[in-house]
Amino acid sequence: MKVFALFPLLLLLGASCNLYKEVEMVEMIDMKVTEWSGENVRAEVYLQLKNPNWYKVRLTRSHVQLYLDGKEIGVVELSEALDIPPRSVTTHTMQLHADYEDIENVIGNMLNLLFKQKYVLEGKGYVRGRAFFIARKVPVAFREDLTREDIGVGK
Repeated sequence: MKVFALFPLLLLLGASCNLYKEVEMVEMIDMKVTEWSGENVRAEVYLQLKNPNWYKVRLTRSHVQLYLDGKEIGVVELSEALDIPPRSVTTHTMQLHADYEDIENVIGNMLNLLFKQKYVLEGKGYVRGRAFFIARKVPVAFREDLTREDIGVGK
C-alpha cells in the first residue's frame, strides 16, 4: 500500500522539471526617451513577453546591460515587480538608465550618426522571477539590428 502512496509523489518529482518553461522575450516593441539631461539619459523600453506556463510568473528583478555597436550604453531594470498572466503574450515597460558620457561615446559626433545606416543593439544580463515558492535567475541575451529610423534619426 505504501508503494501506491509514493507513486504520485514520484510522478510529480519526475515531471517537475517539465512544469516550468522559461518566459520568453518575443520582441522589443518600442523605446521612448523620457529624460535627456547633461548627466544622464532615461528611457522606457516596451518589451513583449510570452509566458507559456499555465500559471502566472512574477518578475522581481532584472539587470541587463545594453550595448550599441559593442559599446555600453546603459542598464535596463524593472522599476517594480511584473506579473505575467498565464499562457499569454503581453507588453511590459522597463526602465533604461544610461550616463550621458556612455551615450556620447557611442554616438560620437552628429555627422557620424547621420551617415551610419545600421546599428546593432545587444543586451546581456539576467532576470529574476518567481512562480509559487520557486525563484529562478534566468540569463538574458539578445541582439537586434536597428536602422536610423528605429532610433529616431532621419528617414
